[in-house]
Amino acid sequence: MATILHQGSEVQKRDPEAIDECLRKLTEKGQRFLQLCANQLERIKELNVLSEDGSELLQSIPTYAYGSSESGSKATIAFVGETGEGKSTLLNALLNCGEIAPTSGSSACTCVATEFSSRTSNMQSKYHAIVEYISQKDFEEELQILCQEIQDRGGTIDYGEGEGFDATMENQETGSQYTMDETSIQSYDAAIEKLKALFPGFEERDLPGISEKVKALYETEPLKSGKRVIERDDDTEFIDEVSKVVSAKSGGCGDEPELWPLVKVVKIYLDSEVLQTGAILVDLPGIQDTNAARTGVANEYLEKAEHVIIVSRLSRALDRKPTARLAKAQFERQLESAGRKRITLVCTWCDSFKPSDAKNDFKDVPDFSATYTKLFKKTEGLSREASKSLSPEERTAHRKRVETAKHELNEFCRRTLNEEMPKRLSQKYCEVVKENVDLKSFLVASISYQEMADLDAENDEADKTQIPQLKRYCMGIPVEQRAYLTTSFIESDFQRVYSSLGLFLTSINTTLSPETLDEIRIDLRAAEAALKKDLIQFRETCIQAIYKDIDEMIEQVGKLAENVKADSWRVLQSFRQKYKRPITFRAVCRRGGSWVIRSEPGKDLNERLLDKFNDEVYSKWKFTCLKMEQSLDNFKIDSVRRLGGFQIRWEGIHPGFSRDFYVDKVTKMEVEVTRVHQLDLSSTDYEATKKHFVASLDCLSRCILHKFRTDVIKKAKRKGRVLYAAISSETVKSILEGCYAEVANIGGKYTYDRMVNKFLKGLADNDPFKGMGYEISSHLRELKEELNQETKNWCDEFEKELRKTVLAWTKRSKKSGQIETQEKGKLRRILADFEVYKDELIEEAKRLELEAQT
Repeated sequence: MATILHQGSEVQKRDPEAIDECLRKLTEKGQRFLQLCANQLERIKELNVLSEDGSELLQSIPTYAYGSSESGSKATIAFVGETGEGKSTLLNALLNCGEIAPTSGSSACTCVATEFSSRTSNMQSKYHAIVEYISQKDFEEELQILCQEIQDRGGTIDYGEGEGFDATMENQETGSQYTMDETSIQSYDAAIEKLKALFPGFEERDLPGISEKVKALYETEPLKSGKRVIERDDDTEFIDEVSKVVSAKSGGCGDEPELWPLVKVVKIYLDSEVLQTGAILVDLPGIQDTNAARTGVANEYLEKAEHVIIVSRLSRALDRKPTARLAKAQFERQLESAGRKRITLVCTWCDSFKPSDAKNDFKDVPDFSATYTKLFKKTEGLSREASKSLSPEERTAHRKRVETAKHELNEFCRRTLNEEMPKRLSQKYCEVVKENVDLKSFLVASISYQEMADLDAENDEADKTQIPQLKRYCMGIPVEQRAYLTTSFIESDFQRVYSSLGLFLTSINTTLSPETLDEIRIDLRAAEAALKKDLIQFRETCIQAIYKDIDEMIEQVGKLAENVKADSWRVLQSFRQKYKRPITFRAVCRRGGSWVIRSEPGKDLNERLLDKFNDEVYSKWKFTCLKMEQSLDNFKIDSVRRLGGFQIRWEGIHPGFSRDFYVDKVTKMEVEVTRVHQLDLSSTDYEATKKHFVASLDCLSRCILHKFRTDVIKKAKRKGRVLYAAISSETVKSILEGCYAEVANIGGKYTYDRMVNKFLKGLADNDPFKGMGYEISSHLRELKEELNQETKNWCDEFEKELRKTVLAWTKRSKKSGQIETQEKGKLRRILADFEVYKDELIEEAKRLELEAQT
């Protein structure tokens, strides 16, 4: 929920560091209050005069009030995109530290996550890196794929009539023919390159004994410990050392093993301005890899990242499908986890943007072509004859005018780019995600910025590269996160402890008799019971509505699973039309239907089979979540209304409203506490305890508004990610394993027809998609029970908190001993000191949260 300030409040914008400093001071104020209260309660406890409700209060004060926790101090920012989009160059510019972001010169070394964060206090060297390697078990699983890649270089097939293939080669030993397609050759080359790097002198005939070689390799360091630490004070030495570890240099021709194929993640620690506020920048160089461990690392970063920045070349940003898919996936992930409709896109290679590009790209922009033509004419040089007719001074003056005109033309095109491209990007990606989305785009010139940095260029020139703006944006992300946590801390923990302490130190009225207090308590318990009854009713209505939505989703999933089987014939025929060679289909089947080489994403048969199913399941799940949110909103509104009625019921009739108004509000309970029991509204004691009682009820109301709805929706969203995993390529690969295995062994005449028919028969006999539908439905049924339990737990907790509040307000006033009275007096003074600016703290927290929003 967006933070709202009072009308007329203005939000200033400062640098992230300035906002962060204000947040730190604000948090310290709140923590100091909690710590002072906890210390005084501890003292009363040590004197053995602390009551039971005081002990409960002491336990409820959060432990992080003492400032020892680092929770929320860091924010992971993942940079994703296709290979060659300029991510590493971009990160080097952001970090402003030479070529610190390592890149691999090998096509076989992909998807190694590189993490950059600030040095910790125990790191002595200026540059520190931890290189983590994949485990032996993980590599042994990858080794099976590598061996398959080598074997799939060619396959023995006897072709019948009509079998088309582009090229054939003859096996010298058997005389039979086999074909090789380009992507199989790429897979073969990558597999050989990895094994030659790990095992110098490796040849194909060494494959039978490769397992023993792997076992021996993992008995050596650093693989035995699983990591390697690199520390240097010189940046050049550090970069060289890291590069040796993660990049292929010798081409597998040396005597010592190169371990770059086994690198899982590189964590680099250094001092850099962009990292000062707690940002952790992660370079994910690729999004696909044959090694599940590295793919898992990339997915983990995307899952836990507070922010994902999509990187694309400027020339590809509007029409590149992989970028659009990344944008949609990360938008959905962020919407599920944080509820934000925001995409951040960085367009790289803007250094190479030329006026001629603008001429074509922006010819439809009003008045652009006319201005462009006018400026372009000024850039034209003189002919040789015309130049000869001028004096040297005139030629020099003309050259200067041409250079000035070229600069003006370039600046004009750059301004148009900066104005028009964000509009087009926003329109494009709103269409991609099919929602209105806040698109934050940066058009960066990384190389130009680095050149300027080397020359200490002026800030206004550096700003034209948009690297400084992106740097401040990244620095603001962890600050925004801390601002949200700080606001929650001040509005929830701080306010709750403040109001609870107030109730602990006051009572309704010291002059009320025990009998009157009992009567008041009975009335409030009756109101509390009525509120609980309403909450149960609202909860049941909410849960039944959610159950209905999920049951409808389960029914639809069953129908969609049937459609997948029916569409399989069409998918296979389409695949055959595009990839006409049987060897290609066999290679895909040997891989369990998965194809991870980025140059041929269309060869992934599992994705083809599930593409339509995936989109339809997501669309229906999104609609189901929307209806669930509506049900939860209704529950929230009804609950807040009843809690408000409870408060009105307690405070009594307001002279501006009729009794009928209140009867409806308070579930037709007719007795108002303050009126019936003739409480002295002018009493100092009453006013003091009333203020804290109202504050406690307000805390409960915020709990309904924020925590409950957020917790339930997050649980549903997490289950949604489980659903998507159930229809992932890996799941399909496992459920179709037997079917693929049978197809991969078919040979002889009319191979392609027989393989396709065998595959379709396997689908018809086993109906694996039906099983997948059952799995998804099972997860949805689990969600029903989880949400039911979640709402029940929340209602129970709410009732418990409300009862504690009522008991604290209606406790009997008793004569305290001298020591207890004296120590409670100190606690009252602590509350009185913070009373002066308690509301100011809350207002400041809201203001800072708005200011920190990037």
